[in-house]
Amino acid sequence: MSEITAEHDIFVVEGQCGEYSDRMNWLVCWYDNEAAARDHAVAAKKEADRIKSSGDVNRFDPHYMWDYTGTDYTVIAVPRGGRQ
Repeated sequence: MSEITAEHDIFVVEGQCGEYSDRMNWLVCWYDNEAAARDHAVAAKKEADRIKSSGDVNRFDPHYMWDYTGTDYTVIAVPRGGRQ
């Protein structure tokens, strides 16, 4: 990854599971390349679907959580300067 400056956008991969008041969101990682972040999110989701609640480690998500709703991943673009 290259060094992030105020001129760069970063792309944060976020994990989430649950619903309503039981919803959990957590940060997985960040990239300075949107395609790489999306690839990571897809890989983390495939791994999450494979392991579900088995207790195995998700090698793409060090904070992996699972519940009956499953685990999803999204990519959040953080704009230049960190503000919109």
